[in-house]
Amino acid sequence: MLYTRDLRTRDLPALCAATTADQVLPLFVFDDELLQGTHRSPNRVHVLVDAVADLRTRLRALGGDLVVRRGDWAAEVAGLAARHQVRTVHVSEDVSAVAQDRLRRLREELPDSTELRRHAGVTVVPPGSTAPSGGGEWKVFTPYFRNWSSQDWRQVLPPPDRVHLPEGIEPGELPGHGEICDGETSPELPTGGES
Repeated sequence: MLYTRDLRTRDLPALCAATTADQVLPLFVFDDELLQGTHRSPNRVHVLVDAVADLRTRLRALGGDLVVRRGDWAAEVAGLAARHQVRTVHVSEDVSAVAQDRLRRLREELPDSTELRRHAGVTVVPPGSTAPSGGGEWKVFTPYFRNWSSQDWRQVLPPPDRVHLPEGIEPGELPGHGEICDGETSPELPTGGES
């Protein structure tokens, strides 16, 4: 189960699909490329680290853990998949350019024996299902919102009952907020995470 920006255990089709297997390796990679770019604001990093810590707590409550790595996103995922003979990598579908590029690179690096399976989870309606009838893009919010609201939303899924992590996998340490990004956060910054 490869986590990206869907840092939760509830309503996550990719996690539900992954937990049909006997063992699941939940993974989050702190992507150095993203952390060195525009995503490196102190507020954003602080909320991200909180969210990853909260996810780890939730997965531990389900009997598993969150494996945490830092580095080149595709290389870290492919390396773990190869070392632990992972048959399927489950990930939430994402339509952003960054996500599409990362998934393309991951497909190139994954072992041939490993399938990459993408699931709904980042959106509640399929991307593109709300396109205007005349084509193009929405220019006014209200018609878009009406269209979006009338769509069939995907089913909300409960968290799995259990997550069974394979033996012998070192979960890794969570980085501190300051290890990723220097600088002061906003004084009223909320805590990140599903909780």
